[in-house]
Amino acid sequence: MRNNDRDDALIVGSGHSGLALAMGLATDGWRVELTTRHTLGEILGGAARTTRPFLPFARSEERTLGLDVWGDNAPQMDLIEMILASPEGERTTIRTRLPGLATAVDRRLATALWLQALENQGVVPLVQNTTPTVVEYLLRARPYDLAVIAAGSQSDLATVFEVDHSRTVGASERTIVQAHVETTDWGGDEPRLIMVSTPDAEILVSPVLAYERISQDQVRALSVVDQGEAARNLKIDPFWAVCVQIIARPGGAFAPEPVPAGQRISPAERFRSAWAKAMDALERVAPELAARYRDLPRVEGSELIQGVTPQVRRPVTVLSGIPVLGIGGITMTVDPASGQGAAVSALVATTIRDQVRSRRAQTAEPPDARFLTGAWDAFDESHGRHANGFGGFVNAYWDPRHPLHPSVRQMVAALELMPEQAAAWGQGIDQPALMAALLS
Repeated sequence: MRNNDRDDALIVGSGHSGLALAMGLATDGWRVELTTRHTLGEILGGAARTTRPFLPFARSEERTLGLDVWGDNAPQMDLIEMILASPEGERTTIRTRLPGLATAVDRRLATALWLQALENQGVVPLVQNTTPTVVEYLLRARPYDLAVIAAGSQSDLATVFEVDHSRTVGASERTIVQAHVETTDWGGDEPRLIMVSTPDAEILVSPVLAYERISQDQVRALSVVDQGEAARNLKIDPFWAVCVQIIARPGGAFAPEPVPAGQRISPAERFRSAWAKAMDALERVAPELAARYRDLPRVEGSELIQGVTPQVRRPVTVLSGIPVLGIGGITMTVDPASGQGAAVSALVATTIRDQVRSRRAQTAEPPDARFLTGAWDAFDESHGRHANGFGGFVNAYWDPRHPLHPSVRQMVAALELMPEQAAAWGQGIDQPALMAALLS
């Protein structure tokens, strides 16, 4: 470690886990250099990202970092409604409470607010397309004490981490069809998180803090070097809406139709077709949801179709002789149907921060590859593997090739009439380590 009063960290990527780790390290006195592919304007004016619920346990971790920045402006919910709809027409509905308040925020808006919170901590992001070659250049140019890549699963940077064939994740191939619809009709007198599970898809419905995507003129104004005045004049007026997210299995009733070879179709037309097909399928398993949301106006810019291809990679690599840690989707896919994506991102960041802080109290030596691997393993042991286990359970529930033990299915069905056990289920969704005990 160099003889100075601060440690230096390089964090590549402005996803959930990267921003949370950057905030934790900056709060601890680290000098953090954060790279991001997009400017603030490009984020707020860019394509939609998947909405993920912020569950109570992970929110409490974010609150300690100063990242629960929306406060009471975002919808709050602790009621959760789970609907299991079988192909034979049987339907089980489980209602219970989470052990605290959850929320959901458009990820573009959340990212922008977190970047602003980081700037208040003195972390000014460096906007550039950070390829593997650029990362190696940065590592050679400056002796960082900690280097982390927290880019998304689609990033080219994934290739610097070796595929790990020794581990599996509970995720499966999926296609997400999502939109925010302009309504505050929750289906009852209070906001709630609705999770519908069928053999062909999981459907997540929740209130969300949404916003109108900014114009391209505003994007350009916020993308210049000196964007201070544009940022001060930018007015974002978030509002409550409902996020409808279809998490379809390939080839099923909810999956978008493939585009025929050689045929051109606009993104808007493809989405309209996918949305209509998904709503038709939803009509057969949860007709009240299809009737409520099918024809409502959609928030402009909130629509997306996104594929999910599971991957698991070793969390540590070496670039230019320096150990580099990978966190977030770049090294582990969390099945979106589990609802654990935001929680995993927050908790990997807080676990790594705690591990680094503990080591720093014992030695002035920078973290080596062995330590970084152990730090990631600590996260995996406490939360990651349990989130993956729950994702695997969700996928296995309807899979005839790997049927669950009859006692497990009976236990789930009984939750409809057993409020105390259903409450334990709600706690398990918030903390999958508790769910693991219920499913064992």
